[in-house]
Amino acid sequence: MYPNPFTTVVSVKWLGISEANLKVCPTIQIYNLSGRLVKTLIPNLLSLIPVVSWDASQSPAGIYFVRLTAGDWSTTKKLILIK
Repeated sequence: MYPNPFTTVVSVKWLGISEANLKVCPTIQIYNLSGRLVKTLIPNLLSLIPVVSWDASQSPAGIYFVRLTAGDWSTTKKLILIK
């Protein structure tokens, strides 16, 4: 994820996902610190390295978590939104 911390828009790119899991439609979800789902992002499945962007300009500053799931693979990373 870059940049992190970020002020408005963050790009989420992940590596390490197997080709078999990539064939399953990945889900990318942003959660706030309370665990509430804030946004579900749609990846470009035609890209070799999946990248999505989140425009958080309407969200309050704080800590967020991005959860990436595809098949039996998943990971969660912390994002920091500063304003």
